Amino acid sequence: MTTISLIVCTLNRATSLDGALRHFALAIGTRRNIEVVVIDNGSADNTKDVLVQWAGSVSFPVKYAYVGTKGLSVARNVAISASSGDLLVFTDDDCHMDRDFFTCMERHYEGDTVPVMRGGRVELGDPSDMPFTIKTDIVPEQMNDVHFPGGFVIGANMVIPRAIIEDVGLFDERFGAGAYLKAAEDTDYIHRVYRKGYKVEYQPDFLVHHFHGRKTLDEIKKLHEQYNIGNGALYAKHCTDLKLLRHFYWDCRKAVKGVAPHEGIDLSSRAVVVGNIKGVFKYAYLSVRAYGRRIRTVMRHAPAGEEVVLQFGPQLHAA
Repeated sequence: MTTISLIVCTLNRATSLDGALRHFALAIGTRRNIEVVVIDNGSADNTKDVLVQWAGSVSFPVKYAYVGTKGLSVARNVAISASSGDLLVFTDDDCHMDRDFFTCMERHYEGDTVPVMRGGRVELGDPSDMPFTIKTDIVPEQMNDVHFPGGFVIGANMVIPRAIIEDVGLFDERFGAGAYLKAAEDTDYIHRVYRKGYKVEYQPDFLVHHFHGRKTLDEIKKLHEQYNIGNGALYAKHCTDLKLLRHFYWDCRKAVKGVAPHEGIDLSSRAVVVGNIKGVFKYAYLSVRAYGRRIRTVMRHAPAGEEVVLQFGPQLHAA
């Protein structure tokens, strides 16, 4: 049986993490092939206490790591090192899994003869939240050259075989919440996986509910700007990939025509292009400073004594 590592990175969100953990336990049930890896990215609240108490109430393995170096990509890279599963399932600390999540997800991996990256459906957990950072399509889809990598798979519901990570490498720590470029860590990784020749699929039947808590247009506009800047940095990083750069051209055309970039939310298409240009300059700034010229490994980015990995409960079993 394939082993699975369920990975969640968190920072000062003990309350939402508590709800997420309870739903993880319901989805895992009595399975013995799943471990949970929680990366605390420098929390000052009672995140560890919540995790330790929860870990004592479940029968499957739980790993906890505290990493003070801020950055979602940093935390994910620590998780990759600390985990032992064949499949790495990434979700967020404000997401609740459906009870049949793993049943549906494993069904797609049972017949694979080659590694495939997949993402599942992400619905709003609270209907009063703005309809953003979700993916509600009900039709399966396979990524091709026309798709933009951002949003094709949502990081709150993303599955990557370890074999792909061993080939493609770790997350780029210049991207993601807590980094200089506050977004596009998933977009960059999806693009790298696809350009390596692996299939990237969206399958709507394994589902999480996202309680992101953003209820105003101003909050969405701020997040949208971060995405636009991140995507601009992505264009700069992969500037020789003309198929990717077509998306910038298409966005420029939309800006000229005034086509809305997001259906149902009043966002500016011009803001997309302006944000992209800002991202190009931000990436150039990083390059000039020679900041992060190569992705650092877990042992490089964590000073001695900063990273603590604790194991709770039984070991992970393949059968």
